[in-house]
Amino acid sequence: MTDIEKVNRRFKAHYYTHGKMEQCFEPPEFLLSNGIYPTKIRPEDLPPWYVELTYWNTRYVDTSRVTNLIYRPCRLPHHNHLFKDDMIFLHYDGTEPVWDNKYVGLFLTSEHETLWGWPLVYGLISAREYSGIDISEQLDTLRAKILRYNEEYREPWPDPNIPYDPDKIIADAESRVRERRKAYEALHPGTYRP
Repeated sequence: MTDIEKVNRRFKAHYYTHGKMEQCFEPPEFLLSNGIYPTKIRPEDLPPWYVELTYWNTRYVDTSRVTNLIYRPCRLPHHNHLFKDDMIFLHYDGTEPVWDNKYVGLFLTSEHETLWGWPLVYGLISAREYSGIDISEQLDTLRAKILRYNEEYREPWPDPNIPYDPDKIIADAESRVRERRKAYEALHPGTYRP
């Protein structure tokens, strides 16, 4: 049994939230498992493979048990959002996901979570680090999207961040994964060894 599996015996949910949607303005001290069940877990107790995603409510999504992931970049033009409406579908049950175009791209699978926006880069790197899955195809798609964005939106809207450097964005996500692991190891010595 690996160290990740040992730690996952305590953290069984695929995601944790601060509270239900109607409680998001004053988050409670403890997290809710799968957004429903009260726990005695605080955000700082979560292992480093839980990716923080903030959208109406803060969610922490597990990337250590991912068996398959699919990156769907948004092809619509957004001049002020690089990763707006981009999604990564994380699958946990080992089945091959089915893409259904009839219902605007819903995945018909038993267990999955979704990452979107800027946290998807961090989620990709974290899934590679802790699940051991190959993300080279997704990183190539990500790099192509960034380069296309740089070319399309250089002139009409002079954004000071353009041109984005895809390698710098990926390197920043890799350094965040390392920093989060170090912070977790400092708080919980001996519970996880890379």
